[in-house]
Amino acid sequence: MRILLSSAVALLVLTGGLSAADIKGKITKIDADKGQITVKVDGKEMEFLVPADAKCACPFDKELPAGLKTEFRIQSNGQVTVRRLFVEGATVKITTSTKDGKDVVTEIKLGGRPK
Repeated sequence: MRILLSSAVALLVLTGGLSAADIKGKITKIDADKGQITVKVDGKEMEFLVPADAKCACPFDKELPAGLKTEFRIQSNGQVTVRRLFVEGATVKITTSTKDGKDVVTEIKLGGRPK
C-alpha cells in the first residue's frame, strides 16, 4: 500500500501539476492579429489568448501554419473572394493545459459540435 501511495505522489510531483482541458464551443469574438478569441461554452463566454506556438488545425487534423489568420480563396464567376477560416460562429475545440497556475492554449481545432 505504501508503494502505491508513494508512486502516486511521485507521479504528481514529476508532472508538475500539469492538467489539460478540452473546451468545445462557438467563436463569438476573434482578433487574429492579437491572438485573442472568445468562445461561448454552455451559455458562458470564455476568453483565451492563443500563443503563436499553439497548434491550429482543420477538422481533418491538418495543421494550419498561419494559425488564426488562415485564409481560403473562393473563385466564382471570375471573382476571387478571400475569407478566414476562424470566424465568428465557427465551432472550435480548444485544448488547454495548466502551467505555473495559468491556463495556456496548446491547440485550437475547427469543427466538432459544441456542448
